[in-house]
Amino acid sequence: MSSERAVVIIEFTGYWRCSTGRGTAAALDSVVARDAAGLPVVPGRTLKGILRDAVNRLHGTVLGDLLFGSSGFDRSGNEPVPLSDTFAGRLQVSSAYVDEDVRAWMLTQPAGSAESAAMRETLFTSLAQTAINEKTGTVEDYSLRVAEVALPLTLTADISLLTTAAGDLPDDWVSKLDEACCLIEGIGGNRTRGLGRCSVTVKAA
Repeated sequence: MSSERAVVIIEFTGYWRCSTGRGTAAALDSVVARDAAGLPVVPGRTLKGILRDAVNRLHGTVLGDLLFGSSGFDRSGNEPVPLSDTFAGRLQVSSAYVDEDVRAWMLTQPAGSAESAAMRETLFTSLAQTAINEKTGTVEDYSLRVAEVALPLTLTADISLLTTAAGDLPDDWVSKLDEACCLIEGIGGNRTRGLGRCSVTVKAA
């Protein structure tokens, strides 16, 4: 019998960030996405895309489309062509939130208090990077960027079945998802620069 729910466990082993695309005036060029409690979060759309890519590479696009929905584009040619015949996937992926034990500890102080804000900020730091001119070996003008990052944490997300979507799931869809997670090396921005390194597992709930 096929499971109806699963849990995604993300264990970050270094600094990571899922950026909002916004900065904070002169202090930071980009800030980490946060949930309503001010804790770092991996948005559901980001996690869904990472899982889809892993499934497509390991199990093929047929299963990937069944789980996450058709891409909406035919990419067989030189340019993507929009498709009119699309369908929704069977899985709904939530955002990934900080582990409940850490969340409970962080929220022991009254909401809105200075103590509460200070505790949350211990989960973040900032990293600066700049570009170097290959010919002169000097820093490129106006290339300094300062980005907020989150410390290594464990986050969890929920996966549930959409009963309104078409297509029959294989009974072992949870194990197939978990198998594909071995291909996920990082999540979030600047993965090519070493950020977002993590291990991901999927378990039946």
